[in-house]
Amino acid sequence: MRTPLFTWHAMSGANSYFVVVAKDANFSNIIDEAFTRIPAYAPRNQLKPTTYPDETTTFYWLVLPATLANGNDALTVSLSAANGSFQKQSTPPSLVSPVGVQAFVDQPTFRWSPTLGARRYRLQVSADPTFGSPLDDVVTDATSYSSDTTYPADTVLYWRVRADDENLTGLTWSATGTFQKKLGAPVQKVLGEAAPLPAQLMAAKGIIPGAKPHEIVIAVSVLSGRADDKVRDAALATLSKLPPPILNGALSADLPESVINQLLRMGVRARCTRNPSCDLAAWLASANVKVCARVNNVSEISTRR
Repeated sequence: MRTPLFTWHAMSGANSYFVVVAKDANFSNIIDEAFTRIPAYAPRNQLKPTTYPDETTTFYWLVLPATLANGNDALTVSLSAANGSFQKQSTPPSLVSPVGVQAFVDQPTFRWSPTLGARRYRLQVSADPTFGSPLDDVVTDATSYSSDTTYPADTVLYWRVRADDENLTGLTWSATGTFQKKLGAPVQKVLGEAAPLPAQLMAAKGIIPGAKPHEIVIAVSVLSGRADDKVRDAALATLSKLPPPILNGALSADLPESVINQLLRMGVRARCTRNPSCDLAAWLASANVKVCARVNNVSEISTRR
């Protein structure tokens, strides 16, 4: 449930009430106290709502009546006062993608469902299912996040997300999702942090022995975002004039959304139209372009040659 609305029957002779909320039945761990002149209380203060953390245990509350309107003659906390209990467990976000040990060749974009009452979300990514040493521990106001962290390849990684409420109190974690970065060995070698600059420059020019066409295009796309000017400029130049065999082979593969987007931005569609060996019509009809159209809100993509 969300932070509750407390209501009770009006008490005879009472003109005001104090409401007390605690984490234990003895009211030794009080987390909220409030004054009201009506038999109802919505947790809040003068500036913003008062929120309670999600707990697996029970909260307890009681009402202390007063005959004076200012509450000065209210009873002290007594277990004989009218009281009740409740549990506070928010509905966690549902993971949208990636799920089910989904494999990626580039950086994944994490997506989840919105949660009622969320002020922001905290995302964690870890190689450890207990999240003892997260690779990512970030907050965002959105319900998606694209990380620039270099994740280890060929390793099952775990991710989860939770909402933080208006007071930035962390609520219940989502279920744990999994994904895996999957790259061919030649591509992993040139994209690794320890890859020598000459190897990166060769790869940026599309020269990666042993790599498949789509892996070459993915690697060049990744290298086009590197900090080194020479590597970045060489990769951008390669993407702008991909050889027909490489381009055609890449377009027939299951390319990541980010690579599809970059190819379209760099005019691959126009160059492919002028290239008889490039099966543009088939590619435009593929799931890749449907994904791209959805991501970019593209309403019309012509298949005319």
